Amino acid sequence: MIDVSIIVCSYNRCEQLRKLLQSAAALAIPIDLSWELLVVDNNSTDGTADVVRGFCASDERHFRYAFEGRQGKSFALNTAIRTARGRILAFTDDDAILPADWIARIADEFAADPQLAGLGGRVELYSGGDAAIGLRRGTARFTLDPKHFPADNIPIIGCNMAMKRDVIDALGGFDTGLGPGAKAGVGEDLDFLYRALRSGFKIVYSPDVHVFHGHGRQAKTVVDRVRKNYIAGRGGFYWKHIRSGDRYVAKLAFWEIHGTLRRAWRAGVDGGSIGEELSVLGSLLKGAVAFAWHRRRNDFT
Repeated sequence: MIDVSIIVCSYNRCEQLRKLLQSAAALAIPIDLSWELLVVDNNSTDGTADVVRGFCASDERHFRYAFEGRQGKSFALNTAIRTARGRILAFTDDDAILPADWIARIADEFAADPQLAGLGGRVELYSGGDAAIGLRRGTARFTLDPKHFPADNIPIIGCNMAMKRDVIDALGGFDTGLGPGAKAGVGEDLDFLYRALRSGFKIVYSPDVHVFHGHGRQAKTVVDRVRKNYIAGRGGFYWKHIRSGDRYVAKLAFWEIHGTLRRAWRAGVDGGSIGEELSVLGSLLKGAVAFAWHRRRNDFT
């Protein structure tokens, strides 16, 4: 077993993936730290395999390629977990750019605190022209509190998250009903983080551990679609945990729906449009129904 596995799941983003791998190849790795980078190709039809194999050929010790044909990021993540050799799994996305000190800072955090189970940090825009979505810009360090968990704005997201392997094994991996490629929408990191906190694991947000997000989304229609997918993912998350009797998640769902209806009512009274608020409710419902249908047809993998 090695110290750190960097996990990247990719689908049809070979040029963005190339930039990520170039930043990974330039990481300043401490001399006593063993590491690998594992790319799981989630059934891509572009040049993803060729890009990754090029890096593997130039550094076969550190770069590895795996394939997952079942469509959906969570399927790919679970394949990565089974394939990776690290004691710590550091997750990032194929549209991220890694600062040179990223792995060193993650390793230092876990070495300094034996009780630390999980870690995440800042996510900044790589290009100033991109929309301000998929970011985390908090500058204060804190330990996540399961009693004050904001499902609509989780403090740690999947493109900058590291977990000990034994924690991941205890949680059973990622829920394949959620995440990019799932009909219920994006929320695999939301669900995973919540389950980790509910299980009593210590998770810390550290602003010193940061990545850059080069998502490239600028058009309003694309940004709106991404936001709806996140809202739908929350709907699936809410249904999953309410169905299992989780009162805290039931409260989160109630207050989000209550706030949305209240904003719609105010807009109606003021003569404004209630379309945006109705869209939120529609996306929550869509995600809940899609997740329920997924759960009927599939086992949790």
